[in-house]
Amino acid sequence: MRTGLSPSRRIPAGPHRVRAPVRCVLTRCRLRHGWDLIFVYRDFHRVLRQLKSVGIPGFLGAAFLIENLHTVYFLSFWDSLLTIARFGSAVPAHVDAVRRIFRRAARTPDGQPEVWSTQWELHTVSNNLNWRGIDWRAALAAVEARSVGEGDAYFPFHRSE
Repeated sequence: MRTGLSPSRRIPAGPHRVRAPVRCVLTRCRLRHGWDLIFVYRDFHRVLRQLKSVGIPGFLGAAFLIENLHTVYFLSFWDSLLTIARFGSAVPAHVDAVRRIFRRAARTPDGQPEVWSTQWELHTVSNNLNWRGIDWRAALAAVEARSVGEGDAYFPFHRSE
């Protein structure tokens, strides 16, 4: 296979272990009405703008994902649990958005909102880290450099055994 990269810059195919503590947060919400999708999307971008203006180091990126007209996901990446905690207290738009999404959420038969979140640590990634707007190699190298004190500025992972 021919690539535009010199042999020294080619990345082997397959999974690569991440040597940096990257936290992933996924939140799912089922909405009562399809039109709520517009308002939730607006709130997502309002939170991102405020997060970027506050300038909390350690926020790596986020995405707004749509399953269908009634179900959305928020996916975000952070360099530590501490960064996530700082975000929660330094970005008032997030608190406002959470309050609004609980009002817009569909309810289970027993009246509970259909909203849940999960967190996990990133362990492996593919060699194809293309995501418009996020330079994953640079972001992961920076996280690794902060956590270990040194990092590979080009590709901060090593091949899984």
